[in-house]
Amino acid sequence: MRFSVLILLAALGLGPAQAEEFISDGFGLVPRSASGEERAQWAGLQSIENKEKFLTSLRMPEAVETVMVFVGPKSLVAGQDEGHAVSVAVDRHGNLAADGLAVKFRLGDETRAGNPTRNGIGDLIFAPTTRSGTYASGAEVDSCQSPRTLFRVTADLRSVALEIAPQPQVEPEQILPLVTEPLRDRYGNPVEDGTALTLLVEHPTEAPEGQGGEVLDVSVLSARSVGGVGHAEILTRDMPPEAQAQMVLATSRSAPRGLDIAQVRLAHAPELRLWAREDAPELRLRVGPLVTDAGHLLYEGAEIALHITAPDGREVSLTGWARDGYLWLDVPMGARDAPYRVAIESAFGDSETTLSPGPAPRDTRKELVQ
Repeated sequence: MRFSVLILLAALGLGPAQAEEFISDGFGLVPRSASGEERAQWAGLQSIENKEKFLTSLRMPEAVETVMVFVGPKSLVAGQDEGHAVSVAVDRHGNLAADGLAVKFRLGDETRAGNPTRNGIGDLIFAPTTRSGTYASGAEVDSCQSPRTLFRVTADLRSVALEIAPQPQVEPEQILPLVTEPLRDRYGNPVEDGTALTLLVEHPTEAPEGQGGEVLDVSVLSARSVGGVGHAEILTRDMPPEAQAQMVLATSRSAPRGLDIAQVRLAHAPELRLWAREDAPELRLRVGPLVTDAGHLLYEGAEIALHITAPDGREVSLTGWARDGYLWLDVPMGARDAPYRVAIESAFGDSETTLSPGPAPRDTRKELVQ
């Protein structure tokens, strides 16, 4: 609302009083002489005081010239979220449109009536379609249309039935691709590409020392949807045969799926070489080459345990890890105690042999003590 107020400015003792008309509104206080032409077009109640008389008039907004539309949230879940479409209509001077104007919203393939304008604003609460996709929207107020805007409807992830597809047996030391059955919600919408899933790989492992028994070890890996199917890859290295996999998407979790992984086996009992060290009163043991039944050297870091027994009953237990297809160990026993019974235990095969020290291999100086 506008009104003018008479401001009396008196120069005390310097002359007669002077008066100037001012306009005051929500945007400030300005002399009427300084009020521009555009400001005079603002709608609302206009009241002018001049010479102790009030002239009051109500200026109405003109026809709608511009309509703006907002639809949110920009991503709606099929069958779950409600959307909110809002229009703002103004005339050529920026005045909010008159109250009570009819508002129509275009939402994808549908046209729906919204609430009539109030303070230039119309709105509509709507349930989106159950078909996922990107949709165009707009609004019409007093035969004036808004520019187009977009909103999305996505699959209802909470209703997706997760299942890992059956996997063929794979060889060890290979990349195992894990895929799900097609990911579709209760309306048949496919899950968008790039949607994150979680792969859980569970297998029993030995409990910490002193607790005994086994505990369940869980590895957490990332997966993604591609072409409406969940994809993940794991390296089948040192994986126990009891491993099971599960996929997780939002609040859904698949049933466990056993992983059929062929276990690494040694092609034959490895060769053993034992000799006396020149720089220490102990023996040096080389195990290998460690060749698998697939014709490859055993992978780096594979754990192998050895139990060495002397003729007098003394025992030594050692553990080593494969490197470059061999295992190198120092044995705290003397050459005169031979022969020794050497038992090898590993997940790749067991063997046992009787061994006495002999000449050192030619490449002993290149070996690394573990």
